[in-house]
Amino acid sequence: MNSLAIRALKLLASRPSALKFQYRLPFNGIDIARHFNTIKYPPPPSYFEHKANKGKRPRRKFRKYMLFFVVGAVISYNYSIHELVEMLLDTLPDNKLEAKAYEEKLESRLQDLKVVKKLSKDERFVQTRSWESFNTISKLPIEEYHSKKNPIIHESLTEPGGIAIAPLVFNDAENRESHVIIHLGKRLAGYPLIVHGGVLGLMVDEVFKKSCAAEFGVLDVNKLHTEKSVLNYRSPTFVNTFALFETKCEALGDDKYKVTGTVTNAKTHRKLIDAEVIIKKGKLPDCTEETTRQKLAQDSKGRSSGRKRSWLLWA
Repeated sequence: MNSLAIRALKLLASRPSALKFQYRLPFNGIDIARHFNTIKYPPPPSYFEHKANKGKRPRRKFRKYMLFFVVGAVISYNYSIHELVEMLLDTLPDNKLEAKAYEEKLESRLQDLKVVKKLSKDERFVQTRSWESFNTISKLPIEEYHSKKNPIIHESLTEPGGIAIAPLVFNDAENRESHVIIHLGKRLAGYPLIVHGGVLGLMVDEVFKKSCAAEFGVLDVNKLHTEKSVLNYRSPTFVNTFALFETKCEALGDDKYKVTGTVTNAKTHRKLIDAEVIIKKGKLPDCTEETTRQKLAQDSKGRSSGRKRSWLLWA
């Protein structure tokens, strides 16, 4: 073996630390301790302070919840939802002077609508004021019979809280389109603050028939009757708002007409109803109290017999 190699082995045997790899980090334990000592943390809460504050916030919340519960229980015990809604809404007039002021206020709101100003400037439309048959009773015998004992819905629609002012009608004879704006009062509500769906269906039927009569020159509206009506309620209609009925008429032949349209909020333009009505022109069959009872009896017998047959089939 070479003498130089022998010297190197002897040196390593006498100094084993020479085999270690010496590397110094840029920081050591002392630097880390100094770093954390310079950071200022908030002092921990003392034992007595923590014990004194424990349970204070839940007690405050419990008091609030109890207060709301007691107030709600007292109000619900003394007043119904309808009575609370009546308190929140404006009161209806009690005499003729108040009724006149109420109608003038509604008329001012009607004329301030943007859609009214827009349609008034359009030369295609002819502006009229029409009650759309809401202030008259139809000449059907069955309604004449009932009017002797109980008032029909048509008699109460044109009072304050119903349709207090005459609807505003814009008619386009060339394109067979019409726009009717009607105010819906709070007496038309089914649920609190929401117009009854049946009342809206009645309005759609009357407005669409009136528009069809105006577009096709039918002088007697009673000759038109609804053969089919499809209503799609998009969103609830709130009371004390103006509703815009937009219609478009089309002749189907054989004295049948198709009227399609929408009902929207005249102020916010939110769609409320999509409607399609098939109207037929012709004389209605005789309708008296006796014939009506006979038809109802026949229908009830047919339904009962149908149920028996279906039960036998299932048996």
